[in-house]
Amino acid sequence: MKTLTTLLTCAVLLAAGPVFASHWGGHHGTVHLSINSADAIVPVADAAGENDAGVLVQITAVISDLEPILFNGVRVMALGGFEIMLGIEGADDATVVKKTITEKHLDMSNDPASCIVGIFPDLALKDGSSLLVTWDVWVPGPPHPVKFYLDPAGVDSCESLEPCAGSGSPALWSGSLQARQHDLLFSAGYVPAYLNWEGEADLTPVHGTTTWQETGLFTLSE
Repeated sequence: MKTLTTLLTCAVLLAAGPVFASHWGGHHGTVHLSINSADAIVPVADAAGENDAGVLVQITAVISDLEPILFNGVRVMALGGFEIMLGIEGADDATVVKKTITEKHLDMSNDPASCIVGIFPDLALKDGSSLLVTWDVWVPGPPHPVKFYLDPAGVDSCESLEPCAGSGSPALWSGSLQARQHDLLFSAGYVPAYLNWEGEADLTPVHGTTTWQETGLFTLSE
């Protein structure tokens, strides 16, 4: 099974670091899905396409809403890897054409909708948010309501780590390899995105159980 744990274990061995041993960090951060915009979060948009034949949309995933937490007195400021999968509701014939990750990385998933990614070097989180991935999605026409979300079925690493297993985590991310925090595994929630939606879109964040506060591993930076 290809998992984030396996990927980061390989990365640690290549870096001649310690053997990978995960600490469950609980829920920390939210992935915001945005339609056709990476500069600002646009969770609801309309797009008809030419002659109602269909439309190609870009869905960006940006992690944010991170708190200044410390692990063993060291600030958690970078991301070493992540595991997410894009889900689509309302368009069974939609196709994820490709995924784009701009950082230097290793991706163990061949599925364009799925990411099992290690980032080398780490992805800094000090600015409060960071772009993880952009998906190009073809949605056949005519225009109709479509919901984009993160599918917990794409988070395989939870199966081998208690109490992540059964937590319903829709996304995972690991701490920094360079800061020797690669043994931290966090869950991230998400806010869905909607295309050609009818009525009021539900932008309530979705996340798994257990928060970083409940683990007893972290303190807030002063």
